[in-house]
Amino acid sequence: MKVGVVLNPIAGGGWLKRHWPEVSASLRKHFGDFE
Repeated sequence: MKVGVVLNPIAGGGWLKRHWPEVSASLRKHFGDFE
């Protein structure tokens, strides 16, 4: 399975952009590598 992620950097008042390292680490842990 190949996983892709679309990021809206202003979502949640910019929360997702600021916390992207933690979010991407969690996604990678559950789904493996993604683009």
